[in-house]
Amino acid sequence: MSTTIEPNTGTLARSSLPTGLVITTILVLLYTAARAFLLFNLLWFGGGPWFADPTLRLQVAIIPGTLLLFAVLMIILVFARVPAAKGFGIGVCMLNLMWLLYLFARFAFAVIKSPESLASAWGFLAINGIAAAVYLLQVIFLAAWHPRPQSSAHH
Repeated sequence: MSTTIEPNTGTLARSSLPTGLVITTILVLLYTAARAFLLFNLLWFGGGPWFADPTLRLQVAIIPGTLLLFAVLMIILVFARVPAAKGFGIGVCMLNLMWLLYLFARFAFAVIKSPESLASAWGFLAINGIAAAVYLLQVIFLAAWHPRPQSSAHH
């Protein structure tokens, strides 16, 4: 955990995170943990058919895995109160939002081709809709956050 020394007081102080940022970061953490669990299960128990096609391998494992690692790093940086977490976190959230937009577009085209598939896809829509809302809120709270620069000890 990072601490800063308040000038001329000699006391240690930690800048607090805004409540909204803490809540959305915890929600991103929960979503990231669920996505990691699903990705692990896919890779460990049923990855064979998905990896025969390079395009599916990219869409099912490589891009989601990379976004997962970026999200984990963002969460660590935010809770460590590193000033770079703001810009990095906004970038990570925007990448995740673009990925979700891509998934929604693919879903829309699949429903256009086969309208009866909509009946079984409410879980997909709910989970990814909630994820999009959480990432959007995370961007808003990160943009409003003004982290204190980490200062060195005064001699």
